[in-house]
Amino acid sequence: MLSFQSVSKSFASGVDALSGVSFGLARGEFLSLVGPSGCGKSTALRLIAGLTKPSAGTLAWDGAQPRTGFVFQDAALMPWASVARNVRLPLELKGLPADADDKVAQALALVGLSGFAGAYPRELSGGMRMRVSIARALAADAELLLMDEPFAALDELTRERLNDELRSLWASRGLTVVFVTHSIYESVYLSSRVVVMSARPGRVVADIAMPAPQDRTPEFRLSQTYGERCRAVREVLVGRGAEQGSTSP
Repeated sequence: MLSFQSVSKSFASGVDALSGVSFGLARGEFLSLVGPSGCGKSTALRLIAGLTKPSAGTLAWDGAQPRTGFVFQDAALMPWASVARNVRLPLELKGLPADADDKVAQALALVGLSGFAGAYPRELSGGMRMRVSIARALAADAELLLMDEPFAALDELTRERLNDELRSLWASRGLTVVFVTHSIYESVYLSSRVVVMSARPGRVVADIAMPAPQDRTPEFRLSQTYGERCRAVREVLVGRGAEQGSTSP
């Protein structure tokens, strides 16, 4: 779907966010970007979304850029608007297709919020607000979902539950997902691939496949395979194996 080709990004402030980043994104993948704070993970998402341009290198799409939804760390909901109106926002910006109400209803059903269409953000828990944010992206028929630490502020049990729901949505909708997280454990549980980035300026120091099992049940978190994969990512993050530039679990 997309190829980063020696992409670098510098800002007018003099900050070099990314340096020579290269990796590919296949259609239908769940790819996580992991690395220390300030390594350019969020900058990479913004480049994919077209919100900023690279200073050097290219982003090459295989065909037309797909319909893209962006889910931020903060749910970024309009506090004065109902859940349904928040989900309708991207459709309103597109001129409200005739089936807008159906799309909103379907998106809320997918995230388990069918009974909350008339509620307001202040009436929802943090996890529910994040579900609304995901529904907003799905209502616009996103093919590519960009997620910037969406569950970072949630408690562990809510985070695990939303991880399960997100993987289910990814599989059932045939989405392509790029997910930014600081959590090794979250990245290994969610992903088909984990790209590990160095400290700023961000470079790719490992590209680690996360193959079967396809179904990541709660029992998978207790398995030897899961522990080994988490250890592989951790070793790269603390510097071991980074000299080779890539590793395998």
